[in-house]
Amino acid sequence: MELKFLRAMQSFYYEGKAIMSNEEFDNLKEELMWEGSSVVMLSSDEQTFLEASMAYVSGNPILSDEEYDKLKLKLKMDGSEIVCEGPRCSLRSKKVKAISWKRNYVKTS
Repeated sequence: MELKFLRAMQSFYYEGKAIMSNEEFDNLKEELMWEGSSVVMLSSDEQTFLEASMAYVSGNPILSDEEYDKLKLKLKMDGSEIVCEGPRCSLRSKKVKAISWKRNYVKTS
């Protein structure tokens, strides 16, 4: 449901078209709020970052690389959980690497 919410936001604000009615959107948002989803409580910068990440994965970037990096850095400096990094292990090299999100809202398949 969170992905559906993010897609609806992206479509409306960046493509100028609604993929669901206002009533459907409001119901989805309310349902996510009742479930305790943090997606509906994101700041505008966090929302933009997630939408930019989704758009990039789908092959339709909405921010330049420079704008994306600048926004990511700003969110890191603000302590946003959206861009928090943590350890990740590589089974092949047995090295620890950094990853970008505690929770992955971008579906890549």
